[in-house]
Amino acid sequence: MSMAAVLLLLGTPLIGGAQALEASLESFVSQSANEAESLNSPTIVEWATHHPDEKVDAPAEKDRDYDQENSRDVHDRELEGRWCLRSTAHISVADGIQVRRVALFYQPLVEKIWDKPLPPLPTESGDALRRHGCKLTEVLYEFDGVTDPQNFAETIAKLIPGKRSEEPGNFNKDSNNDYWKPVSPFSSYGDYSLFIRNSSVSIPKKRRPEDQPSVLLEWDGGASGYGQPSKDSINPEVGQPWLVLRAAMLARLPEEPTLAMLSFLAPQVGDQFEQPPLYCDKQLVPVLRKWMALAARSTPEQHAAALLLANEVLGRLSECDEFSDSNDYVPPEVEDAEAGSYDALKKDLKELGIETDKSARPGPEYYAGNLLKQVPKLAPTGAVNELYRMAILDDRCQWSQITELDCSNIIKEGEGFLSSFPQDEWTPSVHLILAEAYAITAADMDQGYNDPKKTELEKKASAQYRAWYAKSVNERDRALVWQEIWTLEAGMGPWLNMPWVYQQ
Repeated sequence: MSMAAVLLLLGTPLIGGAQALEASLESFVSQSANEAESLNSPTIVEWATHHPDEKVDAPAEKDRDYDQENSRDVHDRELEGRWCLRSTAHISVADGIQVRRVALFYQPLVEKIWDKPLPPLPTESGDALRRHGCKLTEVLYEFDGVTDPQNFAETIAKLIPGKRSEEPGNFNKDSNNDYWKPVSPFSSYGDYSLFIRNSSVSIPKKRRPEDQPSVLLEWDGGASGYGQPSKDSINPEVGQPWLVLRAAMLARLPEEPTLAMLSFLAPQVGDQFEQPPLYCDKQLVPVLRKWMALAARSTPEQHAAALLLANEVLGRLSECDEFSDSNDYVPPEVEDAEAGSYDALKKDLKELGIETDKSARPGPEYYAGNLLKQVPKLAPTGAVNELYRMAILDDRCQWSQITELDCSNIIKEGEGFLSSFPQDEWTPSVHLILAEAYAITAADMDQGYNDPKKTELEKKASAQYRAWYAKSVNERDRALVWQEIWTLEAGMGPWLNMPWVYQQ
């Protein structure tokens, strides 16, 4: 058993005195502590052997139990976290005290350590995988029926083995949970001297009139290698060749204009605002004009590759000084000069066939991406067409607070890419982009955990993650993908690259 912890959290006033409960409470705490010491990270199957009458919930029941309008429910959800199984019992204690005990089981976590191989990917799925693969990590004891929470806290504190390690109020187990205010932490060595059991006593920071008074005792078993996944994300472009360099090579245009184009995409030291202003009409347009003229006189495939490179370079248009939308005051003569520069740049871009877009929201003007549409007409097949398809896929399907989520085009392009081109250095990225698109689409659905369409999307996401896992040489992210495959196949929903609202 790894490090264990006991955390006591208190709600609004409940009982009329702690002294009458002290003996009964002592027995209950002692029994609970003894059970905690005897546990060896059991699965739900092993737990149920000794707790046969408890109600067991799967992730499908999680949303059903929480009322989004009830702040207490939200805080309870923060305490429970992303469990994969929950076992609940209702226990009566002396003098009308009722205890709701919640045992929380979490998924396995893995790390890539040196040359140690990761565990095999799961062969089970759904309920079978959760029941055999998740282990007990926390147990919550929620007491109802206390009228003096401070005295009750002190009574509990005296029953917890060990000494207070800090002054009351200095301990905060979870800064994200603002419902509870710590009172006092503890630490002690249990019978198993290799492991430390910590404890603390807390009272609520916030109260609502409709909140039911309660006390929460939490045992954190800390099963080694089990818990909530980290909130890391993976960039599918990691490991790809540099698309713009490949486009430049396939364009096969003279070296000097090629290097001039690539210079706009060269890495820069320091922050963007530390760089000198980019005057696009004087610096970028002359280079683009020469490049486009050379491309127009080349073969269709070279022309297409040159347009791909120009498409990437034009991504910097939003940085153009002429497109700056600063609200800082400038003298009228400077404002007139800036307006003239803007008009000149727009005119030159139009002559080159380059379109821009100004969002309705405050911000600079952007390149509209119209050159990319010409590429498949010039190169309907071959290496340049593959680069074109990757340029589309690299936009990915990501969460947006501005536009409605729609991953259908990325899914269509990704599946088409895999069927059109043999496996090569781009293939792992495509698998990861597709996995992300399927997972995001599933997470965005309003249906519950067991909806067949949602489940099918999660299966497709898992299959794409498995394909990446088999083909990618990216060692750093292998553990994250292992965990995502596990959580998807256990029916717990996606985790990687999800906004925080889906990580509760």
